[in-house]
Amino acid sequence: MTVAILPLLDEQDRPELAELARTIRQQRQGRLPPLYALLLNSPALAQGWLGFFTALRQRSRLPDRLRELAILRVTQQSAARHEFRSHVRFALAAGITQRQIDELGDGCLASDLASLDRLCLSYADRLLANDCDPAWAAAELLPHFSDAEVLELTTTVAAYRMVATVSRSLGLADTFRG
Repeated sequence: MTVAILPLLDEQDRPELAELARTIRQQRQGRLPPLYALLLNSPALAQGWLGFFTALRQRSRLPDRLRELAILRVTQQSAARHEFRSHVRFALAAGITQRQIDELGDGCLASDLASLDRLCLSYADRLLANDCDPAWAAAELLPHFSDAEVLELTTTVAAYRMVATVSRSLGLADTFRG
């Protein structure tokens, strides 16, 4: 079992983190997720990360269903199983069925996904493969999404790729119990 190479901190370890840890818990359903405990090694980074991901997940115009489909695809393709598992409940709440989640978890494309769902996943796949031509994105996405939604979908894929990279690279993946 891999262990995080940096300590997972909270306000008991460093009392000066109390306010930031409290803010994280307020915005993360009363929890201090392991990734945030890791990020507390750099309070400025933890605070910026929290603000960015709160905006991305809770304040964007992109429909929850499409955001969660993109997150599931990125975390599956990036071998971030812990992050995939942590988003199952959000995906279910957004109307994605357990069967669709299971198929996405196996790297498949569920047969009963709507065309917009498929477009979202296709775009995520192109971004993950570093093969997204802006002309394709303009032709395929702009007829269906607002400018803000295109930006938010693109940023969601990029951000969760970063989550996967940080988690795996610093040994956090196997410490997660979510």
